Amino acid sequence: MFVGYLRSRAQPSQMAKLLAISCKELGIELIYLTPKDINISNHEITGKILIRNNWVTVKTQIPLFIDVTAYEYSENNRVVFEFLEKNTLLSDNRLNLGKLASSNPFIISKELMNLELEKYSEIEKYLIPTLRVENFKDIDNALNHDKKVVLKPINGLGGKGVYLVTKLDDFNYQVEYQTKTQNIDLYEFINLFENEFTGGKYILQKYIQSSTRQGDPFDCRVHLEKDGLGKWAIVKKPIRIGIGQKVISNVNQGGGIADCLQFLKANFNGRANEINEKLNYLGILIAQIVEKVRQTELMTLGLDIGISPEGELYLFEVNGAPAITFAPTSIAFTRTMYYQYVLNKEERRIYYGAKK
Repeated sequence: MFVGYLRSRAQPSQMAKLLAISCKELGIELIYLTPKDINISNHEITGKILIRNNWVTVKTQIPLFIDVTAYEYSENNRVVFEFLEKNTLLSDNRLNLGKLASSNPFIISKELMNLELEKYSEIEKYLIPTLRVENFKDIDNALNHDKKVVLKPINGLGGKGVYLVTKLDDFNYQVEYQTKTQNIDLYEFINLFENEFTGGKYILQKYIQSSTRQGDPFDCRVHLEKDGLGKWAIVKKPIRIGIGQKVISNVNQGGGIADCLQFLKANFNGRANEINEKLNYLGILIAQIVEKVRQTELMTLGLDIGISPEGELYLFEVNGAPAITFAPTSIAFTRTMYYQYVLNKEERRIYYGAKK
């Protein structure tokens, strides 16, 4: 059996190698390929397989299942993915996002995803009120109501471009971005708005305090993968701490990682097990609902969940292509089991002549 692993970089990553080794244990051959390796005319691919610790180029038919992330989708690759959609099963199909699509047709709008999730009463209390910023009055009204708001780019990835704004009084504001804090007056804030937040490209959310006793922002990254039964499983849920940061806990911008349960024990006085169980429950529940909203089966998700000082949980963000740096071995093992599940399922479908 063959499984495809499609990424844009020319050379396979360490994760690709880890998956290839894990796949061999189950009698599966992982083929590493890029969009350029697909021959649409001949229905073939020219990819790489791991043989004796070396990547060797091979030519073969289109695999029954291809592991792909949102980052590979672009207008330049549209024809390739339209071909793949008709001839194989993709772990994440971004061609038909429909009402969830942002101005980039392959990226899910944070605002529209939030609106769809709000329709599910069982998770409504975990969602943060969200509004698209159309004009300065939208921000002003929100600050008059909540005093402190978070501004996020609708198409943002990796926690980039996130601001925290506090209204100090009628004419003064505090703006926090990454590790910097700046106090500005009303006219400077209007100028910032015109330079950064116009054009409906930002959303605003009520600020939820999710910070350590030292004042550093943190969240829990609940990393989910489908397992060998095709069910959602939580592989890892590290606490990400934005040491020295003002707004988010993005470790790519400087920060640290902590074990979830140990962190909860140190910060939530006797409620650690209760909050930990709530994180497990909420992680699986939201993953199931996101699949319903997307109207497609997914393979992996990352949920960023904040925890207030009172121990209440809030969904900060849904990530369709979460980083694998926190637990690569566990992720590789679980994902390989899912590969086997999907390949067996696809072989049965083909044998019985069922439609995809």
